[in-house]
Amino acid sequence: MKIRSNIFLILFLSCLLSDSWSGFLHAQNSSFDKQQTVLFDASLGTDPEAQGWIFVSNLFDQSKTERFTENGLHSFNTLADISELSGYFGMNHPGIGRLMREHGIKMTFDLQVIEEYSFAENRGGFSIILLTDDLYGLELVFKQDSIWAYTSDFIIGEVQPVNTVSDLSVYSISVKDDQYEVFIDGTLTLSGSLRDYSGFGTPYNIPNFIFFGDNTSRAGAHIHLSKIILETGKYIPQPIPEKIVLLQNMPNPFSRQTVIEYSLSESGEVRLDIFDINGRLAATLVQEYQQAGTYRVIFDGTGFSSGMYLYRLQTTQQIIFRKFLLMK
Repeated sequence: MKIRSNIFLILFLSCLLSDSWSGFLHAQNSSFDKQQTVLFDASLGTDPEAQGWIFVSNLFDQSKTERFTENGLHSFNTLADISELSGYFGMNHPGIGRLMREHGIKMTFDLQVIEEYSFAENRGGFSIILLTDDLYGLELVFKQDSIWAYTSDFIIGEVQPVNTVSDLSVYSISVKDDQYEVFIDGTLTLSGSLRDYSGFGTPYNIPNFIFFGDNTSRAGAHIHLSKIILETGKYIPQPIPEKIVLLQNMPNPFSRQTVIEYSLSESGEVRLDIFDINGRLAATLVQEYQQAGTYRVIFDGTGFSSGMYLYRLQTTQQIIFRKFLLMK
């Protein structure tokens, strides 16, 4: 879409002279009253079985999986027999309870991939499965150089290049309604829609289910894990904002992805656009009717050139501009 008038260009350029700086899309008109539970803590010196998990292997007593806990780390290694499927099931864990996606779920874990091997490009030797009470969920797969989410057909869905072997990293999976986000050391790395597993067999037919381990007979991995923390709770409604607010994007400057947050005092048609320094439309992130509330949008700068950009929030009430800097 082309710029419609010189008046708009003047507004655009005037914003560049101001001091203001300011995807996965979801409403944020509520806050999270969280309940936090430690599902596993390697610093206690005990294996996951002693902390509520069940170890299961398709080789039963002949399992070749190497697993032990020492020095604050749990070591889990299935490379001795690639054909073995094994891992820890949390269906009887006393700390998991009911996982309601409408109330929000966040699982945080410290993980490092030491080594990984696969016979197939679309298989990984270590994965984490999270299923809600209505069997919506996510299977997150860890390779040495990437992480991905399986589709419901068990092929690679959303994927990002990630160095998982360099150090112990803090991962978190956040679920709200039908969407998920994955953060690594506080940086948003992956996002998308939850998968509907209600028509699948075991273990995808187990509600309120968490699994971590080797879920394929065509790959194996050696990982270190130190802690798993689960946060659940209810979302507490917040007052509707009294005015339209467009916040500064975070982070800024950024090299790949940034989050733009805005609040609407009234429901109506909303448009959020990105423009380059010359006033040319570069991307439209939002163009729809939205209820009053607060929203967050991820802008992915992959494929865009480095430089100064402007983003514009346009409603029936107001037009607000802010700028950000993309640095690659």
